[in-house]
Amino acid sequence: MTALPVFRRTLAESWRSLIGWGLGVVAALADLLPPVTRWAGASAGAFMCLAHVSGRRELAYAAILEAAVRDRGVFEPRRLLRGERPFPHGEQVRGFLEIVLAGDGFARVRSGSPVHILMSCVDGARGVWPRVAVALASMHRRGVTGRVHGPARPVAGLRARVVCSHDAADPGELRDWVLMSGAVPPVMPVLRQTGTRYFDGALIDNAPVRALPDAARGGRVLVILSSPYPVPARPRPLPGGGQALYLAPRGPLPITNLDCAAPEKVIAARALGERDGRSFRGRVAAFLASSTDP
Repeated sequence: MTALPVFRRTLAESWRSLIGWGLGVVAALADLLPPVTRWAGASAGAFMCLAHVSGRRELAYAAILEAAVRDRGVFEPRRLLRGERPFPHGEQVRGFLEIVLAGDGFARVRSGSPVHILMSCVDGARGVWPRVAVALASMHRRGVTGRVHGPARPVAGLRARVVCSHDAADPGELRDWVLMSGAVPPVMPVLRQTGTRYFDGALIDNAPVRALPDAARGGRVLVILSSPYPVPARPRPLPGGGQALYLAPRGPLPITNLDCAAPEKVIAARALGERDGRSFRGRVAAFLASSTDP
């Protein structure tokens, strides 16, 4: 299979919902899937891709459960008293990435199937926040109307940047790329490099198939969403000549990104993913049997 991108729908339904539900789906489909030659995602999707390629998805899952037990909630006033950000998300994600990339994890990522990471960029110092506000509103409308993908051309003032895991110089650079691809103020800190601010890739595309190289979009692409979009049951053609099969939860997930201190909801999301994954097996098997990679 040319690619297995892992994506999600909204900012609130990102890390815990995707990692819980998405891991369950992939586990239920694992024996059907051929080797994945390319991965793609943004924010939590990029993290999940790296967790798979590094072989540390279960360690990452365990770390997320541990954080859910340890942390008190989405907003912690006591952190303000210590001069820290009141939102624990950025610190948590850094910790999750350290687990995935520690030891030989980074070497595994560099030698494994490439992960393409989409981020949104705003250049310059003037007019940044109005442009980001417009992009956030556009993303919200897509979620409300059930549109999976963003427009072919990003909203004015935003541009897309795609980086590849194989090009990272060291674990720190790859970690920063994932953080840049998921930055949503004030919950997640915004990173800046040489006058450019980086934001969540979902501002460009909720399901960034566009992050894949042209050749990959000419093959079979399995798109895993983490929110109950009304997706077609049959594969859809891609601009590159390939086919994409979309999988999404069959109903609401039991967790959102606001549930920072609810390990039982992470476990429930994974169990739901396993059940949904079993229900997808027939569609996935037919998709793999009816299409080939270039």
